Amino acid sequence: MLFKRLEIFGFKSFAKNVALEFPSAISAIVGPNGSGKSNVADSIRWVLGEQSMKNLRGKKGEDLIFAGTESVPRMGKAMVNLVFENKKNQFGVEFDEVVVGRKVYRDGINEYTINGSSVRLKDIVELLSKVGLGATLHHIIAQGDADRILYASPEERKSMISDALGLRIFEIKKIEAERKIEHTKENIKDVESLQRELAPHLKYLSAQAEKAKSTSDLKKLLDQLSIEFVCRELKTIKQEEDALKEEKTLLFAKIKVYEENLKKSEAAQKTKDGGEDVFSEFKKLNSARDAILEKRRKLDFELARLEAAQGNGSDSEMSVPKAKFKEILLDLVSDLESAARSGSMEAIRNIIFSSTQKIYRILEQINGSREAAKPGNVENLKSAILKLEEEEKNILLSRKAFEEEYRKKNTEAQKEGVLYRERTEELSRAN
Repeated sequence: MLFKRLEIFGFKSFAKNVALEFPSAISAIVGPNGSGKSNVADSIRWVLGEQSMKNLRGKKGEDLIFAGTESVPRMGKAMVNLVFENKKNQFGVEFDEVVVGRKVYRDGINEYTINGSSVRLKDIVELLSKVGLGATLHHIIAQGDADRILYASPEERKSMISDALGLRIFEIKKIEAERKIEHTKENIKDVESLQRELAPHLKYLSAQAEKAKSTSDLKKLLDQLSIEFVCRELKTIKQEEDALKEEKTLLFAKIKVYEENLKKSEAAQKTKDGGEDVFSEFKKLNSARDAILEKRRKLDFELARLEAAQGNGSDSEMSVPKAKFKEILLDLVSDLESAARSGSMEAIRNIIFSSTQKIYRILEQINGSREAAKPGNVENLKSAILKLEEEEKNILLSRKAFEEEYRKKNTEAQKEGVLYRERTEELSRAN
């Protein structure tokens, strides 16, 4: 192994890039005080992994970076590369040169590199340990260190001998292995504690897992049953659909029949609807009867006047006693009171007619058997009155016939209406 070259940039007093070549096994750096000889030794100590700022003659990482002068500004980082020859493959890597580097920034961050690749400090220590270098495998003897070696304790001398024999790397690995074992024991304790803590949860989760498994089996069974159910339902629906299609055909036929029957009912109702004509005919008959009654009233008045005139022209005495007059007048009063209480126009007319006849009889009794002054006129009036009575009788018979016909038509119309409603409901249900 040959320590070939030292590259320094921004480390302590080295503001510019400096490369120091070491072509032979023994080299010496000489110069006046303050020229930087100690800084060269510090840079070698630092790049080999030194962590003590006291040994580097500083207090913090920023003290290792060039602080600047009046003419040169300060640097933001310090970098040192140490180049070793590796043609005989002492380092166990496939490179002719092995470059170990270290950088420090003003925020205190350190970076380590091997041939330009970022690595850990541990990686550098293990690499250098293979060739007898490293944090404790090399010796940089400063002023006063000779006395420390001479007066070293047996343990310190044993450590020096171990370093010289190359056993130090195994001690480092042993210490690292023991540290890992302790760390593993702590992890085992944590795992056991966590296992005890999780045991109830595991038991619960196991029960839940069994339930989940049972649920999964039930779900599969449910899926199978659902498929079977759906298949059966589809088959049933198909059968019902065929039946509905057949029923639909029958219903359409029924609907056609119902529609035809409904048209017949509508036509029948239009034919039977003669209520307005009947009422119009009733009105005409009533008007004719009223005219006849008016004529008869006038004729009755005229007849009474003529008969009264015949009675006034006679010289004979009245042959009717007063008691008879009184009886007849009371009878008339009773008829008139009955007419006043009656609410029917027909009854009033009948009472008036009866009263008129009674008056005629009184006049006949008064007149006796005498002939009227104009017997022809009286007979004509009576004949006209009888004719009017006949006409009124005919009108009443015609009205009764119309009423009977109207009741018959009304009954038939009601039946047709009921049938129409039934057929309408049948058509609605069929639709």
